[in-house]
Amino acid sequence: RGLVVNESFGSKETRLRTYFQRASGTPNMVGSHGPTCSVHYASNIVQGGGPVSTPDLTYTDYHITQGRTCGPNFAVPPASRRLTAALERGMKFIDLDPRNSEEGSKGEWVPIRPGNDLAFNLAMANVMMNEIGKIDEWFLKIRTNAPYLIDPNGDYVRDPESNKPLMWNAVSNQAVPFDDPNTADLALEGEFTVNGVVGHPAYQLIKDEFKQYTPEWQEQFTTIPAAKVREIANDFVNAARIGSTIVIDGFTFPYRPVSFNNERGTADHKGGTYADLVTKIINM
Repeated sequence: RGLVVNESFGSKETRLRTYFQRASGTPNMVGSHGPTCSVHYASNIVQGGGPVSTPDLTYTDYHITQGRTCGPNFAVPPASRRLTAALERGMKFIDLDPRNSEEGSKGEWVPIRPGNDLAFNLAMANVMMNEIGKIDEWFLKIRTNAPYLIDPNGDYVRDPESNKPLMWNAVSNQAVPFDDPNTADLALEGEFTVNGVVGHPAYQLIKDEFKQYTPEWQEQFTTIPAAKVREIANDFVNAARIGSTIVIDGFTFPYRPVSFNNERGTADHKGGTYADLVTKIINM
């Protein structure tokens, strides 16, 4: 009695937890997810973006959902309508889920053993980088640190005067700072020596590290056949239309109509934050 809680903040569930916390006198945090939330803290803070997102299905031709939903299972009417419209216009939909959900019945259900999403993601990324080899070089060079040179200690190779991270210009055959405008000439693979320090582009190191995660290796964890992993990876890359553009409201954008959306159901498992990270790498 007499307890006042800001009714404009949070869901009813959150407010009820707050009532309980104050009534019981517990010092524990029960009014929110707290600092252990795998989505809001682990992924958002460490990776700069969380797995809980709304995929842009308006322009997507090939979509993979893993760990939760695109709308129906989460009771979000606008998302459900977007998914329905995308399916009606022919979008390919892959549902990686231990159960055949409502969404899985509308697309292709790929059953996976619970808690083993990371293994599938690692194998898919490996196929894309080391077997298919068709990557969005423009995006990697412009929007990521893929061309940054990494030294044997795992740190950036830096310019001794400006302290700027360095990249390798494959045309001029020399190291250049990260803000060099000639991005088209940057090397994504190779080994280069700068001021006596051996460095490799970040993409090269990731590509090499992922070689161990073969589709055959992931079978023991996910029960998904290796052939299915390769099929999905190839379909994803082909549907990405790497190099294409689209005009929206008079503006020209890169057009990559594919999406791999990792969600809370995956992030909440052990290793879930890493599974989310790998889906980010796949999308990039």
